[in-house]
Amino acid sequence: KVRLDDSALVRVKSNTFGKLVYINKRTGERTEWLNFGEEQSVTMADLRAMKGSQNDFYADNMIIIVGCDDDRYMDVTPEEIYDALLVSKYYKNFLDPDKFGTLFSMSEDVIRERVGQLSRNGRLNLIVALNKAIEDGALDSMKKIRLFEELLNCDLAEPV
Repeated sequence: KVRLDDSALVRVKSNTFGKLVYINKRTGERTEWLNFGEEQSVTMADLRAMKGSQNDFYADNMIIIVGCDDDRYMDVTPEEIYDALLVSKYYKNFLDPDKFGTLFSMSEDVIRERVGQLSRNGRLNLIVALNKAIEDGALDSMKKIRLFEELLNCDLAEPV
């Protein structure tokens, strides 16, 4: 098991549309992500404090660990960082929004399974991605659109 020093810097990407703010309740240290996909360097101490006081950042997949931003730990993988933080269970069935396009072409059974495993934040991200894919013409199957509407309990855009 990898042990990371509290001062180790970790690259963390926002997995939330819009502005995302974390404030360490003990130190007052503030980290802001202004947009979905934006990356910031965060200390392991802050990531540990986040788990202790604001666990929804992990449980709802609001952030994604990209890797270490510290020369001492460049070979440490995101999975090892999740393990060190004891939050791996929240990312076990995580579907990266950058790979949502692959979900659109999967079978109905696989789509049902994968959507059923998404966190609340993951579902919101998927709705945004689906509407964009419909608007761009990347998703034009009415059968698949209706399936996603059923699974996400929402109305999606209509193909043009």
